[in-house]
Amino acid sequence: MANAVVAAGELLFGASNSRRHLVHGPRYERFFMRAVVLPVTLDTACVYARLRLELKQAGRPIPENDTWIAASCLEHNLVLATSDGHFGYCSGLTTENWLLPPSS
Repeated sequence: MANAVVAAGELLFGASNSRRHLVHGPRYERFFMRAVVLPVTLDTACVYARLRLELKQAGRPIPENDTWIAASCLEHNLVLATSDGHFGYCSGLTTENWLLPPSS
């Protein structure tokens, strides 16, 4: 599994900000021990700039960090696991929803 350093920051913030941080913190630590965390490079910045401009011109801006995450996935041709629908506005980005359906 690979993820961008920006996505790692988002996950770690969410774990720290959670009421269940004592559960989520160690869970993410174990995840990052197995994950490859991709750096943000000048190539990422070029993809980011192109993507942000496309989204702005289409009138479909998305949150700043999500633009960086999408740019990293596009740069490395990765599938983004997300339940956020706004990633669908990112041309060429493949997403997959990994949320489990509610149990009945």
